[in-house]
Amino acid sequence: MEKLAHKIQSAEKALVALNEVLDFGSNVVFRDAAIHRFEFTVEAVWKALKLYLQDQEGVMANSPKAVFREALVVGLINEEETKEFLGMIEARNSTDHTYNEVLALTIAKEIPKYYGLMMRLMEVIKKTYFVGVLPSIKD
Repeated sequence: MEKLAHKIQSAEKALVALNEVLDFGSNVVFRDAAIHRFEFTVEAVWKALKLYLQDQEGVMANSPKAVFREALVVGLINEEETKEFLGMIEARNSTDHTYNEVLALTIAKEIPKYYGLMMRLMEVIKKTYFVGVLPSIKD
């Protein structure tokens, strides 16, 4: 359980870091920083989700796409969100290859949407996970 809390916290820190560079405008350096932060944020979020599914739902999935498909099955995300997450994984995977200016622009434009998507997912995970973990406060 403690490992999952750590993964959730890591994903949240990555999301905060990504949020800091979302408004990159026409600045190429900030745009590239946003793409880089997008890469590690996607990694942190899917790995937190993977561990959540394993610990809380008993679901084993090893690849990012499988993890998001399983999140649909257990009701953490809906079908439209699943499609968006799968597109996000494709975008993230394409950033690993040879640098391409057109691809960088295309992905950068989508980062704010992906950020919102990941934020909503992490809120759902936190809400369902921490309800059973945190002690209740009594007056």
